[in-house]
Amino acid sequence: MDKCYTLSDKYLLAMVYTYFRRAKLNKREYTRMNFFVALYLAHDVEEDNEDLKLEIYPWALGLHWKRRHLHFISQRDALLKRMKFRAIVSKLTCDEVILLCPSHPIWKRERKSHHGGAVRIYPDEESENFSPVGPNGIQPFCMLCATWVPPSPTLTSGYLSSSCILDFSSVDNSSNNYFQHLLLDETNSNSDTNFGQ
Repeated sequence: MDKCYTLSDKYLLAMVYTYFRRAKLNKREYTRMNFFVALYLAHDVEEDNEDLKLEIYPWALGLHWKRRHLHFISQRDALLKRMKFRAIVSKLTCDEVILLCPSHPIWKRERKSHHGGAVRIYPDEESENFSPVGPNGIQPFCMLCATWVPPSPTLTSGYLSSSCILDFSSVDNSSNNYFQHLLLDETNSNSDTNFGQ
């Protein structure tokens, strides 16, 4: 669903792990909900696109996310407090987290350069009507990926009118349980301890 890795690239995921460590979570607190709360906080700290951050709600809270998002925000605040408000994570720290298990497939989630940098998006008629698609929706077509290709010695502009080609042949699919606790589904857990409860 996150083909462009803008919602959860390797650095945002490394921040989530860092937040879990800073908050001194115990094993039973490594839940799906706490993962999304930490990812949301990472977006608050590092990302400029508010619409993109809203996409986390339906993934974390389901179809009726609008009724539950205020509680989700209070969980984010509780996480921040539990970390003693240390939400900034340096690139060096992220790189050190990645080195804990460098061959894990989640570290292959590299955001393309044309999706990086500070991009300010101001409210207008179109963005005020933004509605996240969530896990059951269809991801909108990415115009940036449709026109961008990596620069090569023969192509210096880095742009070409073509469709985005995804190649998963080089992804290491070896089973590694190192970060399995980050991916546990709430339904497999008997007790789900969330921040702020």
